[in-house]
Formats: sequence, structure tokens, C-alpha cells
Amino acid sequence: MDWIDLRRGGTPLYIEYGLTHTRNLTARDVRVRMLPRVELSLDLNGNLRTRNKSGNRYYDARELADGKMAGLKLVQIDDSYIFEGLLAALRRARRVPPHWSLVMELEGPHTFVVRPESPRTSHSLVMRVVKATA
Repeated sequence: MDWIDLRRGGTPLYIEYGLTHTRNLTARDVRVRMLPRVELSLDLNGNLRTRNKSGNRYYDARELADGKMAGLKLVQIDDSYIFEGLLAALRRARRVPPHWSLVMELEGPHTFVVRPESPRTSHSLVMRVVKATA
């Protein structure tokens, strides 16, 4: 199935990894496709292309790209436009599986099996990592 664009521009993320978390990163080109499993793709590469190489945004992206991505625990997107687009795509699915695939693009793809959780707000998507895949 083809990708459905949910947002081309940047959207802020909350990410938990290892023993820490960050709110400094943004995702671009947020897309979804409905396969046997829901697959959500987030491009984080823009966080490494910032002019300020000493800022938290670059530091957190660099840390994840250099291996901390393996310790990913949770990703939260607070964006009503993405949330509504995702709901529309899910309504067209025959069955929504309990686990989804999350592809985080950051110097290459990093794929995870995630479990979406009920949002605390009407425009928040919370995904807990079940396991990393190859």
C-alpha cells in the first residue's frame, strides 16, 4: 500500500530513551501506510542539519544517531493535524492491530515494534516501544 502523508513540515516530539528524555527534536515527513501492520515513518535527519552544532537539538539527535536509538522507549507526537490524519487512515482499515511498526529515519532507518496508547489529549499519539527490529 502507498504511503499517506500526514505532515511534510516539522512537528515536535517527546522521546524517552535510555535513562533520559528530550523535547528538543522535530520530525519531518510524517507518513503512514496500512500493511498487515500499521507502519508510521518519522524523518529526524533535519535535527542534524542545524547550524548550531552546540545546541540541545543537535546534541540529542547526534546521541540517538550514535547508538542511543537502540534504547528507545517511547515516542509522543502532539499534533492534531497528524492525529486526525492517522485516525482517518485507521478508519479505512479492516482491522487495527495492537502493535505497529515505527520507522525513525536518522542516518538510516531504525525500526521498532510499538504499542500505541490511548491519548491523554485529543491530539496526542503515544507509542511505547515493544522491541527494536533489524
